[in-house]
Amino acid sequence: MREKGTQVLGLHVGVLDTDMTKDLDIKKNDPRQVAARTLDGLENGSEEVLADAQTEALKRSLSTEQAYYLHPPQIA
Repeated sequence: MREKGTQVLGLHVGVLDTDMTKDLDIKKNDPRQVAARTLDGLENGSEEVLADAQTEALKRSLSTEQAYYLHPPQIA
């Protein structure tokens, strides 16, 4: 798609704080922060945006013995 001038961006994000998730008692991301990071990524020509600390930790750990998705922090 790049050859045809189309920019593709992979956006990775955890749970967003929206009406749909309002009753969940878990850490949620501010949609405004995610939108800002997404727009920054588009403006910078990025191919991937990790929109929050949780997805950054997950990406860093993918090839390790202690992959984040296998051992996520416990949320009260």
